[in-house]
Amino acid sequence: MKKETAKQAVKTDNNPISGNLISDIRRLIETARHNVAVTVNTRLTILYWQIGIRIRQDILNEKRAEYGEEILPTLSAKLVPEFGNGFGARNLSRMVRFAEVFPEGKILSTLLRGLPWSSHLHILAKTKSIEEKEFYLEALTFPSLLWRNTKPS
Repeated sequence: MKKETAKQAVKTDNNPISGNLISDIRRLIETARHNVAVTVNTRLTILYWQIGIRIRQDILNEKRAEYGEEILPTLSAKLVPEFGNGFGARNLSRMVRFAEVFPEGKILSTLLRGLPWSSHLHILAKTKSIEEKEFYLEALTFPSLLWRNTKPS
């Protein structure tokens, strides 16, 4: 038997199905999945930022308090049973830190890049200045810019 190529017709239940049709549908599905993942990542990151802002404004009064000692564990104890471990004290602390680092004016351009929350956390942990954080966020979003800016002349 000869191997069939993607462009040849494939018979399923006596109906010819074009290899192009299958390829196109696969591409549509993969594109939709990717777009959903980017949208979900963006919305979750915005949610976590909003939670951090809310904690800072309503409870901490914009001060860098020792929120880890009482406030976050108490809040976490109320949220985890209903929403899961993603809202534990440690993650709430990260959300507050994220809100501290990215003030409202800068947040939109950062969040609309669709990076997963874990990428934001990694950058928060490994960088010191806002400029450095923004550089790496840009590099993750547009890797060709990083290459263009760092390759030898």
